[in-house]
Formats: sequence, structure tokens, C-alpha cells
Amino acid sequence: MALGSAHGVDSALSVVLVQMRPISAADRAEVRQNVETLCAWMDRAMAGFPGADLIVFPEGSLQGYHVTNWLDTVVDLSGPEVAALAAHCKRLGVWAHFSLLERHPHGEKPFNTSILIDSAGEIALRYVKVNPWVPLEECTPGDEFCVVDGPKGARLGVITCYDGDLPESAREVAMMGANVLIRGAAYMEPYGAPWVFTNQARAWENLMYVVAVNQVGTDPMYTYTGRSMAVNFDGRILAELSRDAEGMTKVDLYPALVDEARRQYGEQNHLFNLTHRGHSALPPDGLTHNPYRFYRDWK
Repeated sequence: MALGSAHGVDSALSVVLVQMRPISAADRAEVRQNVETLCAWMDRAMAGFPGADLIVFPEGSLQGYHVTNWLDTVVDLSGPEVAALAAHCKRLGVWAHFSLLERHPHGEKPFNTSILIDSAGEIALRYVKVNPWVPLEECTPGDEFCVVDGPKGARLGVITCYDGDLPESAREVAMMGANVLIRGAAYMEPYGAPWVFTNQARAWENLMYVVAVNQVGTDPMYTYTGRSMAVNFDGRILAELSRDAEGMTKVDLYPALVDEARRQYGEQNHLFNLTHRGHSALPPDGLTHNPYRFYRDWK
């Protein structure tokens, strides 16, 4: 049976990946320029792919990263920049993922925050990067992962860049039920190879789609690796952009297939096997206690 006849157009989550090079903003005026650029990309995405459900932008899409003035560009979620993006999502009737430096309420170093804005223009999810990249990302870490129900049966989890180098981050949102993982990134050279294989590994080990959108080009500090991609839950790359150019592409994902795989797979059912070890020898549940000393003893 063909995929379309089994699951239908209504179950296809249509995702547009936008690979871009934001301005490394030195002031709020340049932040506003990035907002205008993001809105223009959204217009282009919806013109090229009518009916798209979700548009994904990379890490740092609102401000980029300025070497010396980055602290002058932090924003509030209640501020005019996010309001403009939310209004544009509502006008276009689409969900979107953005990344920004958010002001800390107590004057400490800002948060590296990702947000999902829904098609009604509301912030459906706020995620603060749990694992800032050491040594140069001077952001206050978050301490909570989160997921949200999205369109077409998607349960969307969000991590950011270096989070995806650590298997625990993706595993956490998978265990929370995410069937689509969004990974916004500003992943730079010389780490082009890990960018690819970590995206594939996070998909494979969690039976989960991975939508990984990266910056591209060169800013005052780094050259970014590009190669934004969507990865199937079996680890195969479904769609990929170039290493060195801005652009966008679209991919259709079927979240219900992830849910079915997690329920029905007889082998390579990694999430079930992790918590039901050896269930073929000890049916039906195997061993369910935690054998991993590191997680038991972490203080």
C-alpha cells in the first residue's frame, strides 16, 4: 500500500527548512533588520510551498552573534521583535521555530532561547538551551526540556545546536513523547562531519524524525557548515541543503509512522528495549530496573 493511501495528505506534516545567514547584530536596529529578513523568508516559504505547516529557522536567527556587542541585542519575549514574528505567523497561518538571545530577568547572562510560535500567533513552546557550548557561549543554561503538540499529529521537541552532540538531550524529549525533533544550530567548521552523523544518530537511536537547521556562511567569528537536513526515523537523510549557500527546502513527515514504529517494531525498537531489557528471554517485559550507575548516582 502506498504511503499516501495509508496515511493520507491530512497526516503529512509539511516542513520548510530555511538555511540563512542572519546579520551579526550590533544594535537593536540590526535586530529589526533580521526580523524583516525572517518575515521575508516566511513569505517566500509560503509562496513556494502553499499549505506548509511549520517553518524552521536556525539558532541565532534573530540576532546572530556579535563578537563585542552581543549583550546589547538581547530581547524580551514580550517585546516588539517577537510580537512582529508572532503576527506574521498568524497572518500566514503557519507554525515557526525561531531562536533568540532572551534577557535574563535578574540581570545575569541572557538565555539562548528557542520558541515555537503557532499558527494563531501564540508562543506554544519556550526552550532555553540546556547545554551552552563551552567556552564561547556565555549564556545562562536552562534546566528543563519540553515538548508540545503540533499540527498533523506531531509532538514537537526542541533542542539547540550543542544539545544534539549529547545523546541525553534528544533522548529526554523522545521519552516525553516527541516524534519530531527540531534542532536549530549555528554549527561551525571544523565540525561538519559531526553535524551530519549526530543528526542521524539522534534520529536512529530514538525512532524520531530530526529537523536540523543550521546557519551558513561566515560571520565575524566562524564559518558555518550549512547542510540543514531532515532525517528519517531510521537515520536516512530525507532532504538536505548545501554546505555554503542560503536557501530553503520542504519535506513531508508522517508523525503517525513514528508512533506506529514505537508501538510495533519487533527489533531496533530502541526506546522500548532501553527500559525493557532482554524481553525476548524474559517475556513480556524483560528487566525494567535502571542498570546505568551514572544516572542513578548523578548529583
